[in-house]
Amino acid sequence: ESRFPFKLSLALRPAFRTEEGDNQLQIEFPQMRSVSVDVAILERSFSLLHEASGLNLTLSAGLLDRDGQNSGTNMWGKLGWLTKLFPVGETGFSVDYDRSINFPTNRDEGYSVGGAVVQQFENYGTELYMQYRVYSLDRDVEPSVQNMNVGTIGARVKF
Repeated sequence: ESRFPFKLSLALRPAFRTEEGDNQLQIEFPQMRSVSVDVAILERSFSLLHEASGLNLTLSAGLLDRDGQNSGTNMWGKLGWLTKLFPVGETGFSVDYDRSINFPTNRDEGYSVGGAVVQQFENYGTELYMQYRVYSLDRDVEPSVQNMNVGTIGARVKF
């Protein structure tokens, strides 16, 4: 039996990692990554799963440092719940929110919010999923864009 009821995954470089039963801890310290002379990127994420309840949280953030322009930032978070509603497999529910500033252009501000459901069929290596999402982008430059509502339904089969 595990001492800790959580699984923790934290990605920041260089790595320190321990494994004890099903528990994992990985810590890395962030470093800017240059992709060209004028651009550097920093991005990291963090996930936490409470195994007893199925509640989970994932957070991520990124910074795009561009010389001569405002830095682009992106922050995203997802709250989820994993449970077994049906004997065929695990069911996952989630809601998430994404916020971007100065991305993709220097004067853009955008967000998206969504919800999803995934049902696994363990004996068949299959998942059915459904998602609804709203995208919004405010910009001071052309072309202007409208909010967008997107719904998806699908299946994934592993073989």
